[in-house]
Amino acid sequence: MTSISWVLTLYLLGITGGNDSANHSYPSLKKETSPTAEFVSAKIPPLLKEVELAYAKHKTIQANFSKELLSNLTKEKKKSSGLIWVQRPDKVRWDTRYPQDSKSLLVSDGRQFWFYSPPFDKGESGQVIIRDAEKAKSELANTLLTGAFSKAQFSKVTKKGKQAFELVPRRGTAGTITRAYLEVDSGLMLIRRVKITHRNGNQADIILSNFELGKSYSSSWFRFQPPANTDIIRN
Repeated sequence: MTSISWVLTLYLLGITGGNDSANHSYPSLKKETSPTAEFVSAKIPPLLKEVELAYAKHKTIQANFSKELLSNLTKEKKKSSGLIWVQRPDKVRWDTRYPQDSKSLLVSDGRQFWFYSPPFDKGESGQVIIRDAEKAKSELANTLLTGAFSKAQFSKVTKKGKQAFELVPRRGTAGTITRAYLEVDSGLMLIRRVKITHRNGNQADIILSNFELGKSYSSSWFRFQPPANTDIIRN
């Protein structure tokens, strides 16, 4: 399966480990640097191999998501929800719709990504960050949203239940993430829950539901045209 390259996807999943802002968690724009030393990844369990095969059968995936962020510093929880669309090999649209103060849209056509924050109040400007997708790669993001386990590098994979696993990523392939807990929908063979822990103790719990598989979308669905009165930031 061809990799999907997004550090922004980590933001979309709510798994960036940045500062403990009470209002916003903006995406990390730093490209990961993989270690050069020889590395042998942990063995992938049979169930996760089945998940990878299931994802490979579908060109597109649409799902609802609910996300809860937990700050280790303040113990504050922040919830949000919306819809995500993924089209292999490298397109994504992530629409955070609730609550009102968390509304945002991230779109990538595989060449660029656009991260749009609408204005909070009438008369204010929105903001869009535009960046080359090639400059924002993440092996773990690819794995979590496409099931590409055979292409990822894990120091350890532990079974935590009949359909649950804990993955410890190789250093240098997952930013600040130290481990990821996964739950699998045994009927669809898709990832239904991801719980992420960062070095600073921050956590994110993401639940995916109401999957729609194999639908067709126009190329414009994975591009973004900023509306009027939008500040444009190019990184």
